[in-house]
Amino acid sequence: MARAKFGTFGPLVGKLGNTIWYLRLGQPVTRMVSHPSTKPRSEKQIASSKAFSIVSSFVTPINSFLNMSMAQAIIKTQKVGRNEGMSLNLKSAVDGIYPNQELNYSKAIVGKGKLETATNPTADVVDNNPSLKIKQLKFSWEVNPAWGNTRRNDQVMMLAVMPEINKVNYVTSGARRQAGEDILEIYSFDTIHGVKTYATYAETYIVFISDDRKSVSNSIYTGRINLMP
Repeated sequence: MARAKFGTFGPLVGKLGNTIWYLRLGQPVTRMVSHPSTKPRSEKQIASSKAFSIVSSFVTPINSFLNMSMAQAIIKTQKVGRNEGMSLNLKSAVDGIYPNQELNYSKAIVGKGKLETATNPTADVVDNNPSLKIKQLKFSWEVNPAWGNTRRNDQVMMLAVMPEINKVNYVTSGARRQAGEDILEIYSFDTIHGVKTYATYAETYIVFISDDRKSVSNSIYTGRINLMP
């Protein structure tokens, strides 16, 4: 049953007949009730579903990161950051032919915008001592003395993805661009089925965001970082 929560002439919310009414990002939306298909799925459809699942597993844990790093790309749209992350990575980051599809982390996109990207960025482990509970990844980039105050005050966004343990660590408001470096702390272990499991590597990315949070750079993949000595 649909309800007129916003008055007689306002949008409906709920199910009415074979339609569903709801608000999305403040806008009224109507869609038809979906019905399961009785037709056998084609291999192309199955491959598409698997690709969607692969990308969804990547973007879901970094949803909050994407809401900022995709902010410029989704201006004046009805999208959220996750939508844009799904769309971009379905096109660019899935390698292989069904059933041997996989995510190519070096092609993954975690930031989209027109801001100047990081110049020659790198990432590496500061101390690879296996006894450390928290490891530090040092991100570095080149500094240009000719930057004006606006560019110097951009902030770095850093992301580390550890697929083996399904964990991510990130910072969305790191050091200023003029600093030339920053540290991302990561927790490279998790308890899986009662066993403490350590990640052997992390996939890393860097993005810059303007001080007013309105402009974002394209992301750059800074490599697979070995987390074991």
